[in-house]
Amino acid sequence: MRAKDLADPPFEQTIVQSLTCYFQENWGTSGSRATEWDAMKSILQGVCIKTSHGGRQQLEKDIHTLENTSGRIEQELPTRHNRLGDWTETRKQLLDAWIRLEKYLYMAHRQHLHSGGDKTGAMLARLVRRETLHTPIFSITDTRGQTVYSQEAIHDIFHFHLCTCYAPPPTIHVSDIDAYLTRLTLPVLSSEPRKTLDHPRTKEQLASVIRLLKTSKTPGNGGFPAEFYCKYANILAETP
Repeated sequence: MRAKDLADPPFEQTIVQSLTCYFQENWGTSGSRATEWDAMKSILQGVCIKTSHGGRQQLEKDIHTLENTSGRIEQELPTRHNRLGDWTETRKQLLDAWIRLEKYLYMAHRQHLHSGGDKTGAMLARLVRRETLHTPIFSITDTRGQTVYSQEAIHDIFHFHLCTCYAPPPTIHVSDIDAYLTRLTLPVLSSEPRKTLDHPRTKEQLASVIRLLKTSKTPGNGGFPAEFYCKYANILAETP
């Protein structure tokens, strides 16, 4: 495991200190270079496991705190529009924390593959490669149906979309609502359709509607399937 896999200076410093202490006290004492080499690999494995576990725990706590902060700011955005910058910064910190956590998880997974995997897999573990952390967006389709390839234009489109989503809602005046309702002409039913709608439903109509229920479906709230209601449609239609 290389220190640049984490890009974490404290991790690199811990590796250097551990190896320096080992070389000063133990190198050349066993008389077997193979034994000393295996011992050195065990030290490196221990440092990797300890760093991965401790860093992962701290990052999980930080992510939990940032998610709570982000959620609280999102609830305040409709009334406090000046918090948009704070929300953006919090989401950026949360993204960075997730990226660092992914690196720790990758290190733990690769270490497990080296030490606990099968022999063939351990030999091929050097072929394991991390997936790209930042998946680039090469093209998008805008609202006009045109494909955009420029990274700067794609950034501007996403920026405009996010700003629009979190922009304060337009102020609606009561006078505008009254003016709209004044000009609005709603359709009016004639007397014949109204009489049909107001006419009480007959038992035959209710039974025919019940028989139109779709079968082979999940039972309803009463626990009975549609087949039950279709079979007893006449009885159910007579039930007040």
